[in-house]
Amino acid sequence: MRCRSWRISTSRCIRGFGGTPEALSLATLEVLAHPLETIRVSRDDLYRSWQALNSADDRQVDIISLGNPHFSLDEFKRLAQLCAGQRKHPQVSIMVTCGRTVFEQAEAAGAIDVLAAFGVEFMTDTCWCMIEKPLLKPNARSLMTNSGKYAHYGPGISGLGIHYAGLATCAETARTGLAAGCSSRLDSFVS
Repeated sequence: MRCRSWRISTSRCIRGFGGTPEALSLATLEVLAHPLETIRVSRDDLYRSWQALNSADDRQVDIISLGNPHFSLDEFKRLAQLCAGQRKHPQVSIMVTCGRTVFEQAEAAGAIDVLAAFGVEFMTDTCWCMIEKPLLKPNARSLMTNSGKYAHYGPGISGLGIHYAGLATCAETARTGLAAGCSSRLDSFVS
């Protein structure tokens, strides 16, 4: 995935082309900012960053957190494909946060019915950074997310250990209640 970053206020914003719905196109960015800096990121660099975002102590996962800040229509469709005809593990909660309009689009596309049958809960017009106890499962110890933002901020907000993984791994973990090994979770991002 090609990424660019820029500074807004005191925080860096990073958007991945083809992976972040609100990312500007490369052509648009090239018009807005000359010259663009190119940074080479190795697999080792990614691994070190990924390790820093994983704070959970064990493989058990209590909550799957998707949509921080907002789940996209494409993500809804992909998750529905991954979960169709199956059920989540009874000890795992899975929640998606999204914008109301995207929820309506996903509902019209049939994804919401498939995901509700799997056991997904939905919250619109908020993001996971606004969700804390008591909305979180009371005895939860860890959660899994596909959001780098929430993997970073989640431990401080929720007090839970974090497993960071790709969407397919999050769906599989929702079924089993156990996080895959570290290398396969990293591979779900960079393979």
